[in-house]
Amino acid sequence: MSYSYDLLIIYSDKTRKVIHSVTDYGANENSVLFYFVRNGYRSFVPVSQVRFFGRLFEYGYEEGTE
Repeated sequence: MSYSYDLLIIYSDKTRKVIHSVTDYGANENSVLFYFVRNGYRSFVPVSQVRFFGRLFEYGYEEGTE
């Protein structure tokens, strides 16, 4: 069984992005990049530009309540 998550990324400039239906996420092997997988494709985000990278419910953030 495959699970999907809503991923929250808070960037260094405090902007927030929610990525829906993520099936995998984590740090790349070289730890310079975070990655997430959505629709079978892996996308990357530079660690240096991120304050928080994790599942939405772990942060306690709700979209539209900023």
